[in-house]
Amino acid sequence: MDTRRLGSQFGMFIVLLFVTIPGFDCRKPKKFPLIEDKVEHKQSRTPGCWLGGTFYHLEQRWSPALLPHGTMVCVKCECLPVERKGILQHQGQIVCRNIKDECPKPMCDTPVLLPERCCKTCPGQDSSFEDQYSISGKTKGKEVAISGDEHEKQLKGEFIALLVGRNVRGTPVKTKAVAVVRITATNGELRYAVRYNRLDRPKFLQITDANGNVLVETPLVKSKKGERKLCGVWQKIPTVYLQYFREKRLFAVITAAKHTKGLIAGRVVPHEQAAEETFAVVMGSPKAEGIGGVASLEYDHPQQQVKYVISFDGIFEEKDFNGEYYVTVEKNNKIIHQSMGRVGRKSNTLTGTWKMTKKRESKQLARGRLVLRVTSRGGNTVSGNIQPRLTCEVYQSLMSGFQSVKHAPSPAAGTAILDVREQGYISYNIRVVGLDSKVARIRLVGPPNKKGKRKVVANLQNTFKEDIDSFSGWANGTYKKLKADDIDLLLNNKLFINVVTSGKKSSNLRGRVTSIPYHTHFQDVGVYPVTLVPVTAESEGAAAHAWLSMDIGCSLHYDVIVSQATDETFSLMLGTYGNSLMSTAVLGTSEKQEPWTLFETKMMSGSVNSVPEGLFRDLDEGNAFLQVNSGSDIILSGNVTLPNTCWQYAGDIDTDILVDEQREDENEELKFRCYYEGKYFENGDSWKPVVNATCNRCSCNKRIVTCHHVLCPAVTCANPVQGECCPRCPDATEQETRVENTTCQLEGDHRHHNIGDTWHPFLPLSGYTKCVLCKCLPGGVPKCDRLPCPKLDCPADERVRTNPGDCCQVCGPKKERVVTPEVKPLKDIDMVGACTFMDEVFADGSRWHPKIAPFGYMKCVVCRCKTGVYNCGRQKCPRLDCKRKIRKSNSCCYSCDPNQPADDEQQPKDEGMCKFGGRTYRNGEKWRPKTAPNGTVRCAVCKCKNSTSKCRIRCSKKRCANDPFLRDPCCRECQARKNRRKGNSREKSSSKEN
Repeated sequence: MDTRRLGSQFGMFIVLLFVTIPGFDCRKPKKFPLIEDKVEHKQSRTPGCWLGGTFYHLEQRWSPALLPHGTMVCVKCECLPVERKGILQHQGQIVCRNIKDECPKPMCDTPVLLPERCCKTCPGQDSSFEDQYSISGKTKGKEVAISGDEHEKQLKGEFIALLVGRNVRGTPVKTKAVAVVRITATNGELRYAVRYNRLDRPKFLQITDANGNVLVETPLVKSKKGERKLCGVWQKIPTVYLQYFREKRLFAVITAAKHTKGLIAGRVVPHEQAAEETFAVVMGSPKAEGIGGVASLEYDHPQQQVKYVISFDGIFEEKDFNGEYYVTVEKNNKIIHQSMGRVGRKSNTLTGTWKMTKKRESKQLARGRLVLRVTSRGGNTVSGNIQPRLTCEVYQSLMSGFQSVKHAPSPAAGTAILDVREQGYISYNIRVVGLDSKVARIRLVGPPNKKGKRKVVANLQNTFKEDIDSFSGWANGTYKKLKADDIDLLLNNKLFINVVTSGKKSSNLRGRVTSIPYHTHFQDVGVYPVTLVPVTAESEGAAAHAWLSMDIGCSLHYDVIVSQATDETFSLMLGTYGNSLMSTAVLGTSEKQEPWTLFETKMMSGSVNSVPEGLFRDLDEGNAFLQVNSGSDIILSGNVTLPNTCWQYAGDIDTDILVDEQREDENEELKFRCYYEGKYFENGDSWKPVVNATCNRCSCNKRIVTCHHVLCPAVTCANPVQGECCPRCPDATEQETRVENTTCQLEGDHRHHNIGDTWHPFLPLSGYTKCVLCKCLPGGVPKCDRLPCPKLDCPADERVRTNPGDCCQVCGPKKERVVTPEVKPLKDIDMVGACTFMDEVFADGSRWHPKIAPFGYMKCVVCRCKTGVYNCGRQKCPRLDCKRKIRKSNSCCYSCDPNQPADDEQQPKDEGMCKFGGRTYRNGEKWRPKTAPNGTVRCAVCKCKNSTSKCRIRCSKKRCANDPFLRDPCCRECQARKNRRKGNSREKSSSKEN
């Protein structure tokens, strides 16, 4: 038995005795700290708590488990932050509380107790007292529960930081680099936007405390559009960090290759001008002095003036402080505005107003042609171009008939994506589908004035190109003639796109341009939403569009926006043309995922793990469709293409496991860490081993370390030369590689490849894939393509792989299709605990196949109703041990091919044979593995016992006794194990004493 786990469970049992002893008032001792894991908490990357080998984030809440009794649902534990002398400690404190006596009385006649719950709730209730309950510090020695409104308020805020070299902790850096970090907090997520000047090859963005301890860290990747802007998202941020932001106790730091402790840094403060800001300036110095500034400009269109607030760092010298400054607005070194003032010694903010006297100044302001400069009496100066405010939000417009001027039904729909560039112009991509007449005008217009007329900002129809044999088409281009008030309208969601056709004199389609929060998949160039058009007559006038992206582990992420012409409830599904029930998936419903209102539209986001294998191939080839169903008559649909390689190995990789590993909280991931060569690796990590590192790659998969040898691609030349690991063809690009000193590297693979090299990429958790081939192009740009597969004329459910490792599928034997009769769900409106699904009522405990129009019942998806809550999932399929797998007609799962040859059949398990490292061993046989979990292969011994391979480290007492400095890797491992056992023993004895 694991002594460490026993100690942790024993400590938990002592604590829970206080909860369950009769006559003991649980409400008086409002908290009781648990015995924490003192061995492993030092290995966590971020502040938090350890308990029983499990890591918990700050402010993370859970119900503890006590074997064999299970989860104690009425005991709520939380990892609270600990401060000492104003500094957040790396190790938090675990506090638990019994909430059984605090459960509120449900406001209904028939409350129910849901599984894994302590308090009863009303049927169909979305949130409960338990969901909002939180232990939040001390008030007169007692914990208090934060209300839902207060908690939501704490999760929002706008912050900003000016980063310069003089603020780097320890040794200030004299550099010309300067950056501004704008942070937006919403619902526990931090979205950051970085704009910089003269910042060369940034590595990481960090949030640190005053002592330099890193709380959050993320790598920085420069924009593919060539802009000096970086975007990203931090998820699951503790609210205590937001509190520190408001108290100005945290710092933002950007590191570089030569400055690992920081190149530039600055304090994070609340952004008080965030709501009014229209333009912004990042101000740098012409000298490498480590100083800079940032300006926030508010544009007032009626008054034709600009109010500015300038924050600076390092402009005024402490020795000869005078405080006088000049603020100038310049164009081509010609001053068009100048003001003078004085600032106090402790102040770092300047304010002022610039009154524009000429019309052309509004154009120059919008198009990035003006420079804002601040100069001190001592001669220090910082300056920068005036640009639209820093944001990473996506500006989009969903156009429909019901949003047109006459609110008329239309069979068409439209989508527009606008991007505000640093130079003050916009790039646009507009797609219209389903038009019944020729496009006459596409305009970007403003809101109506008092007379009901709209200002025309831009005419965009000149770039419109029709599709072949259709009035649908695209309008793609840039518009560079914006004025300052146009940018102000755009940033405040007050612009509209209007499409007029020859058959409609006023408007056929119209939609408001609105901003949506940044997401990581928006940074990919070419990612564009799918436009969904009405299918039925009742749907005309409605519209929708959706973004689809494939996350790590082949998890499908979606963001869908629908017009409010649809009903209150709607669902989103993905399917394949041909009405095959095997290739459909329900992505989400508004009943379970409450969408949020975006002016005249609604938006819903989510991820799906259980995507049928056949859909991956159809998505890649463009044979899939996306559909929104609302009510019984409204159907919106559109063709969708999503390039991916998941279909090539979907049958060989358990995607559910992969997705779970990516989506689970960090405390779940740490359970499956791997210990290898004296280091801990996170589940899913890959790395070069110390032993035999040249041509091997290792990965961690749920505590199991697997090392793979490089898979060499085939060569086509007659005179190949031997490369580092694989034979390669001599190429003229070798000279280019030496000249440019450039190589290619893929994320997750630490191996570098010269220009012209080809290789099979390494996939964590599965090794090298032979179905994808990459090539290093000039300039160090890797290009990866899957090996081509022939197109098949058989349905998706008849496609099979001859061998599990094959890259391509083939058509299997044709089977007669059996039509499954429809099974109508049981309805009873008055039943207690019944579930409502797609406007139908199902009894408590019933099971059914969901009905999706126009395909009917999905027999491979099963829904269950339990005490008012329904859950739907794809049918689970058994794991197969055979090599040849087929899927029969009208079946949801693969089965073993009964006609496979005898030599393809695996050895029966009752013979006791073991497979290890590609070799087969007899029962009782011993061997030394080629790789060991810690790299010490010469002291590792494996043995086959009843079809199970067991490996362990053997240490020679005589050899280790003569090695006091532990130079031998076997001795180092044995000593490390002894130390861990001693730590476990101390923990166990400490638990017994308590």
